[in-house]
Amino acid sequence: ETADGTKYVWCTFSHDQIDFDFRNPKVLIEFAKILNFYLDQGIRIFRFDAIAFLWKKAATSSLNLPETHEIVRLLRTLIEHKCHDAVIITETNIPNRENLSYFGNANEAHCVYNFSLPPLLVNTLITGSSHYLKQWMMSMPPAQNGTAYFNFIASHDGIGLRPAEGLLSDTEINTFVSTMLG
Repeated sequence: ETADGTKYVWCTFSHDQIDFDFRNPKVLIEFAKILNFYLDQGIRIFRFDAIAFLWKKAATSSLNLPETHEIVRLLRTLIEHKCHDAVIITETNIPNRENLSYFGNANEAHCVYNFSLPPLLVNTLITGSSHYLKQWMMSMPPAQNGTAYFNFIASHDGIGLRPAEGLLSDTEINTFVSTMLG
């Protein structure tokens, strides 16, 4: 409650981690200044953490909204205007197809974390079959010129299963979970 009535604070991950409101142009301008400062310091690689949740819209999941992609494209334009060889890596622990959308038309991220790789590798180890891993690898579009997949096998977040959605069936995901719990 404020003197101007009820105001809402968005906390995607926890109550002690308040999200920024990018609908406010002052927030966007401040972030542009921060990126510019780092570019002036010689920083050339930028990791946009949990970028899929950037834009907030009530009554939606606020996940992968078109406005988020607009902001990523804008930040890439600003960064490349200042330094043509700077790189943006997006971190989006979400299903594969949604994750790949952060390449845009080679006008958003230069690199995307390949979040489907870790659960598919573990699935291969626990089932003894590389069928789903090979199927996924063969279905991946080649990275466009100037883009790349950022392959990794584990992170501080552990190995998420959302990136396996649509690649493994619900039954296979349940088997994965029970095997890991066992």
